[in-house]
Amino acid sequence: MNSNLSIASRSFVFGPVPSRRLGRSLGIDLLPCKMCSFDCIYCECGPTEHLTVKRFSEPSPNEVLSGLKAFVEAFQPAFDVITFSGSGEPTLYEPIGDLIDLIKRDFPSRPVAVLTNGSLFMDPAVRASLLRSDIVSPSLDAPDEALFRKINRPHPSLTWEGLVEGLIAFRKEYRGIYRLEVLLIKNINDSHEHLERIANVASRINPDVVDLTTIARPGTVSSLQRLSREEMEKCADFFKDVPCSIVGGYLKKGVAQERKISPQMLETQIVNLLARRPCSLDDLADSLGVPSRDASQILSRLTAERKVLAQEVNGKIFYSLASSLP
Repeated sequence: MNSNLSIASRSFVFGPVPSRRLGRSLGIDLLPCKMCSFDCIYCECGPTEHLTVKRFSEPSPNEVLSGLKAFVEAFQPAFDVITFSGSGEPTLYEPIGDLIDLIKRDFPSRPVAVLTNGSLFMDPAVRASLLRSDIVSPSLDAPDEALFRKINRPHPSLTWEGLVEGLIAFRKEYRGIYRLEVLLIKNINDSHEHLERIANVASRINPDVVDLTTIARPGTVSSLQRLSREEMEKCADFFKDVPCSIVGGYLKKGVAQERKISPQMLETQIVNLLARRPCSLDDLADSLGVPSRDASQILSRLTAERKVLAQEVNGKIFYSLASSLP
């Protein structure tokens, strides 16, 4: 393996991830564990290990940037966007604004996206730190405090009203692409009453688009049910005052030429990716730009060694890491 690829880069950078909204998303994960201000019942990263609103400042932005550059040099990944996501809430990282500036300086042709639950947007410093990003996608899954507690299971200091106020305040300041994600769960937040109220709040926030989505991968609570495409289309009818997009499955994009990399390097990429989210074989092969047979061979061995788990969801096999990365 390339000697320039440090342990730090493997910890911070993963993917590219097959994102249903962004394409091939090269992920930056700054969190040492599943660390978040929410413990959402649908989270594909698993239960929150450290529920917190306390921000942290290590590693330094320059250290993360070095890891990102080393990863790109070693793996030469094909990616569309650099995305802050991964094991929890990225705005818990206090110098995220400084890091965004460094990335935009050294990767000027790649948009920078932040996938966030928006829970810290009541803090003006948090909002200011994201103003230089190209895309920000916060979440709104509940129309009131009771469902907020049931679905998102937030830190005790957080409230639904505070979340909404923060989302509205950020919209007034931000000039990039504001994508509000609303995740619907069958028989939990998809009633007509719930949809009307969520749509009314979305109109107050006034994002560029509402991304309407549902369960796509194994989540924290395994019994949750997804909505069908027909059901999602009916739900979208409630969002009349803002542009609304139904987010479907990841579309294979293909690459001009499949990459030939060593099995060791491919395994590293697969393990880093599966440590953050479950993926299917097609997801992995297409997002990493490698032949399906190469990814399948590694998955078969890792599954046999019980390092990777396979789970069927809605007729599709998803793979996830049996234990978190150190």
